[in-house]
Amino acid sequence: MRAVRSLVFATCATIVLTAPLAAQTGTPDPNRGISLSPYIGVLVPTADLFSFQSGGQTEVTKLSIGLVVGGRLGIGIGSRVAIEADVGYSPGSLDLQESSSDFNQDVTVLTGSGKLTFYLIPRTSPLWFGVNGGVGAVKHTLKAGGAAEQAGLEGGTNVGGVIGARAGFRVGRLVAITAGVDDYLYTAKFDTNDTLTSEEKQHDIRFTFGVRLPFLGF
Repeated sequence: MRAVRSLVFATCATIVLTAPLAAQTGTPDPNRGISLSPYIGVLVPTADLFSFQSGGQTEVTKLSIGLVVGGRLGIGIGSRVAIEADVGYSPGSLDLQESSSDFNQDVTVLTGSGKLTFYLIPRTSPLWFGVNGGVGAVKHTLKAGGAAEQAGLEGGTNVGGVIGARAGFRVGRLVAITAGVDDYLYTAKFDTNDTLTSEEKQHDIRFTFGVRLPFLGF
């Protein structure tokens, strides 16, 4: 939890220290722009993460709802198109359900994505709205020495697609308050005692809130 508090503090400090400077950089450039958007939000998994066979029984795991913090780097190409790179970090836990007992396992989720955003309302407007899509990767890291390790389970990285939408409104001339939702779509499978778990289709939904800070245009 100390790492989470440090990340949250760093995000808030960046917003407080950078926003006044960014607000004085002038009017938005309709042709190009570079921005950084720190955010905080909630990760909401909607499916069992994986299942495996144990003693003739099918065991399943559920990833808990958790906090997510991160940031996006945006590069504007015209007033309606942008490219985004996104990195997010979420500490959480897995609920492992076995035939004999249930137990909990600490896990961290690291997400990364590259997306193309199309602004239905241009990014240079006082109120803007965009939809996006691209490629995303999700890495699950299980705590060493935990119950999962004793059961022979290992974390892993899975690659898939990501779609989402984001809206914002300007505070001052440039800085924007943002709110968005992203759905990471991928098929999860992991190694347990040198055997792959069955594939499970995932919809990891992230609701995020943050500030868009321009460094050039935007």
